[in-house]
Amino acid sequence: MPQREAGRPWSTPWAGAATASTEESTARELTSLGQGVLDEFGGHAARLRDGADTKRAVAGRVQDFSGIGPAAADIFVREITPVWGL
Repeated sequence: MPQREAGRPWSTPWAGAATASTEESTARELTSLGQGVLDEFGGHAARLRDGADTKRAVAGRVQDFSGIGPAAADIFVREITPVWGL
């Protein structure tokens, strides 16, 4: 029977293991993305904009990174638009 942990919704004994696995997977993906920015853009994410003069072009460049799909690219572009003045 599931047990309720303090401050958490009902869970099963293996829920913590699933969470740890997801966190490790996310950490690996973020490390890979960071390395990609270092390798491709010298560590400067703003260089993603170089040669990309539209929101669609920036979204396309963002999607070149492994694990970034259209939804994540759209969120990135939406959030960076005021900063970059796109």
